[in-house]
Amino acid sequence: MSIRFLGEPNLGAPFNRTFFNAVIGDVVEHAGKDQAHRMTLYLSDGATLDVCRIEELAEEYMVLRTFHEGDETCDVGLEIVPYGLIYRIRLTPKEADDERLGFAWKPATAKAAARGTRRRPK
Repeated sequence: MSIRFLGEPNLGAPFNRTFFNAVIGDVVEHAGKDQAHRMTLYLSDGATLDVCRIEELAEEYMVLRTFHEGDETCDVGLEIVPYGLIYRIRLTPKEADDERLGFAWKPATAKAAARGTRRRPK
């Protein structure tokens, strides 16, 4: 099976760093920010990833922790996924009997503000 990247060269991937930094929070808030959600990423290579936590959003890829397949624990390993592989995102309310915590992500600017530190340009 060949792996295809999505998006046009000059426009980039439809789900990119800006989407995950700015848009996904609004989508989750609109869906009900007071409840936990599950996020599943569908990749063009046929894989699906149940996201436990977004660790980092780089320019061309994202670093994730995912749930073990068929397990309720967050994997200690990291998944590094180019944005161009993501063709669909599914957000669903976390079921009451689901032991998983749902996914977590705080954009870098919110993390810096929470710590009281911001990088200043040199």
